[in-house]
Amino acid sequence: MLIINDILAFILELIAIALYGMMAYQLSENRFIKILFVIISILLFAVIWGRYFAPNASNSLHGWVRWVFEFIILFLPWPLYFREEYTYIMMAGIVIIINLAIQALLGRSNVW
Repeated sequence: MLIINDILAFILELIAIALYGMMAYQLSENRFIKILFVIISILLFAVIWGRYFAPNASNSLHGWVRWVFEFIILFLPWPLYFREEYTYIMMAGIVIIINLAIQALLGRSNVW
């Protein structure tokens, strides 16, 4: 069960990176600026994730603070990208909460 949940967590991270990149791509009309924004958004996500949420992070967050911030980081691009698609937004939120709860219950994060 934990392996399946780890795979789901990785897929959620990849989807979040893709959505941040797609949002950044829409910020400008200039193709060079679009690509630059995509690169910056992906690097920013990677730095934040690697610094605070990676398994071997040096400044890893702990407890419910980690759980809340991880939810925010993974969920934030959904309502911003799918503005009128409330079904996608709700499904993403539910899947992310279930994923984080399973991680907490099976020992991947120390929420309790």
